[in-house]
Amino acid sequence: MNTKTVNILNLLYKIFFTLCVFAAPLVFLTDFTRNPFNIQTFTLACSAGALLALWAARVCCEGRVNLVYTSADFWFLAFICIALLSTLVNILTSPAAPALQSEFLRRGHILFTNALAGWMAAKFFAPHDGGDKRIFDAAPALALWALAWLLFPAFKMEGLFDVYALLVWGAGVWLCLKALKNGAAACDLLLAAALLAAVYGIMQNLGYEIFWRININYQFGGRAISTFGNPNFLSSYIALVLPLALLKFLKARGKIFLCFYFAAVIIFAVYMAVSAARSSWLGAAFGLAILLLFKDWRALLAASKKRAAVIFICAVLAFAAWPARRAEAGGGWQSAFAERAAQSGLRHLGLGAPADGLNQAWHQRLMMWTCAADIVKNKPLGAGWGAFQLAYAPCQGRLLAQYPPLHALRTQANAAHNELFEVLAQSGIIGLFCYIGFFAALVLGFRRRLADLQPAARVFYAALFCGCAAMLADNMFNITLQTSVTAFAFWFVLSTVNNSFARRRALQIPRAGAAVLLALCIALACGVCAWQYFKIRADVWDFKTVKLSGEGDYAGAAAAGAKSVNAANRSAEAYYTLIAALGRRGDTRAQAAVAGEAAKYNPHYHEFYFRAAAAQAALGDNDAAADNLAAALKLYPSYYPAASGLARLMAVGAGATARNFETLETALRLMPYAGEARLNLARAYENAGRGDAAAAAAYAVLAADNLDLAAAEYLGHFKNSGADIAALLKKAAAARELKKLLSSAPLPESARAKVEAYYHANEGDLTAAMLLAEYYFRTGNAARAAQLLQEVYPRNSSDTALNFALSSALAALGRRDEAAACLNNILRINPFNNLAAERLAALR
Repeated sequence: MNTKTVNILNLLYKIFFTLCVFAAPLVFLTDFTRNPFNIQTFTLACSAGALLALWAARVCCEGRVNLVYTSADFWFLAFICIALLSTLVNILTSPAAPALQSEFLRRGHILFTNALAGWMAAKFFAPHDGGDKRIFDAAPALALWALAWLLFPAFKMEGLFDVYALLVWGAGVWLCLKALKNGAAACDLLLAAALLAAVYGIMQNLGYEIFWRININYQFGGRAISTFGNPNFLSSYIALVLPLALLKFLKARGKIFLCFYFAAVIIFAVYMAVSAARSSWLGAAFGLAILLLFKDWRALLAASKKRAAVIFICAVLAFAAWPARRAEAGGGWQSAFAERAAQSGLRHLGLGAPADGLNQAWHQRLMMWTCAADIVKNKPLGAGWGAFQLAYAPCQGRLLAQYPPLHALRTQANAAHNELFEVLAQSGIIGLFCYIGFFAALVLGFRRRLADLQPAARVFYAALFCGCAAMLADNMFNITLQTSVTAFAFWFVLSTVNNSFARRRALQIPRAGAAVLLALCIALACGVCAWQYFKIRADVWDFKTVKLSGEGDYAGAAAAGAKSVNAANRSAEAYYTLIAALGRRGDTRAQAAVAGEAAKYNPHYHEFYFRAAAAQAALGDNDAAADNLAAALKLYPSYYPAASGLARLMAVGAGATARNFETLETALRLMPYAGEARLNLARAYENAGRGDAAAAAAYAVLAADNLDLAAAEYLGHFKNSGADIAALLKKAAAARELKKLLSSAPLPESARAKVEAYYHANEGDLTAAMLLAEYYFRTGNAARAAQLLQEVYPRNSSDTALNFALSSALAALGRRDEAAACLNNILRINPFNNLAAERLAALR
């Protein structure tokens, strides 16, 4: 192969590699899609596909394959093959094959453009000598490049082709190409991208936003997301490059580079605090601790004691003392670290914790890990790559039914938040074995061959190794190895470490074989690019659907939504938008058809079954509606709207099957506050000739809420039903009399004595506490009312009336955030509670 061809291929490699590791982490400035970060996946996937095609082109031109391999490569390839085999077996044998195909197409890039392309990118052209050079001389120039973005608001143009942005990006890519002089500099591009993103994130934390007119951090509690779409993603990326940044600081020569890398480490420490990502804190600490196992690093630290002490003290102080942004809440100063650490307490480790002992971060992860193990029990080969969420939903439904307090947690999981459980659930026992074998082979090989490297190279590769260890430790509680930008960086750096002790061998291949390889790689690259094009096009149509709906053009919105659905392999987001547009248009029949189709391609989302049921009920197809509501409850048994709707249908005889009775009973055990639904269940039992079950259901309603007049009247129709029911009816009648007394104006002087007597006679009873609290609230003692309600709240946090009452008392005391939390709790239980939504809007 002639020199000119080699130079062209090398230049193209550097361009697409720069797009992968520098442009993709930083580019997100688009207002063409609802999620502005979709452009990152598009940029990375297309560039990674191009890298594969370039490798094949070089092989074809040379007529040989330059192998760079270790035993870790064998285990890595075995894992990829097992993951694909698991996916194929599931698609061929599962009745949910359309959904499995859809999920694989949407998430398959995690396996290819993230893991495989990242791993292979380090093997293409760039040598990895780890030489002791003062690499990355472009750092100051890139700092000036970053300052150019400060002028972006003044020069911003509407439309896709923003001239100023394109000029700045062109300059950035040119600087990166100049920096790519050796393999080590490739890792510096990752460091530069992380540094620029961290600076932007800190600016957001301080309230300085130069790109967006809206607050894009709202969905993460105000935590700055920078250019990564999630604060945890950037914090994990920083954990990967932090040891390398520390190395550059310790070995920097010259004041400019010394100050630059000192600032880089401090900026990384500050963003770690800003991100509030506890898993990344643990991961970074683990990676830095592993550095001490390398004697060359211990020698470096000993030789640079002063620098090491200064950077350690300054970084720890910056991390621990950086303030949380609390100006809006008026809560005074508190460090971001202390604020997040205060939320980490655990009183109960297991899933059987009571509602007031649940920790959102821990117990939700425990649910995910339990479900992952449950998945592989039923499918030893795994659920197939990309199918975690698909397989998780039914397991979650069973867990919620078994442990009722868990329904207070968020109940959607698109990843296991543990890399090992993720691999286990998707590729099965054999896949996990290969995955662990891969890391074992890499660690053992690196340890065995490390002594063969030059001292400077040993320190360099040890830093990369420990960065990978940090991200892997982070991913025992995080999902960044299942996302695009962070995963590609991880696999590229890990492959770089693997190459440090790899054997090299050139295999001659026939011209025909080279042509076939080139054709396959080009086909794969084109397929990836085509899929990403259709997906980004679907995202554009989806956003257009939202805009047209907002403008009242529901016919146009429905047409745009249909294009979005057809362009992106039936994604859930596109279906949601289309169903909403059809509902506003009033096309119920089309809405029912689309919701049913959505459930076929996305059977892990209970909302699609619910929306299909709502449309079917409006069309009079009550039996089909009841079956869809039961399907929704199987996935999410504490979903109040589905339980309420199914109970109403079954009360009139629709869908009154034994399976639906069982499903509804399971759901209502999780919702003791759902009096109306349980009363409808009683009527359904009565219609089915099961009088005892009907009486028991009505009794449960009245026992939970003594003020439920409908339940009292219904229960009173049962003759000779025993002393328990008679006593309960008497107690309920007394409660209703007190309620009537408290509703009178002016309030009689005897009210206090009567309500207190009832309260003391029924100590711990929810109705008694609410009646006494109502008395205090009406007499102006909101503090005492709130205190009474808070005493019974932990045991009855899902009761709608209690949340309303406590919200009113807290609002009267000026505790608006706590009052809003009660209303949000109502809306979590029942998203269709308009009164709670109205009161919440008034509070804001």
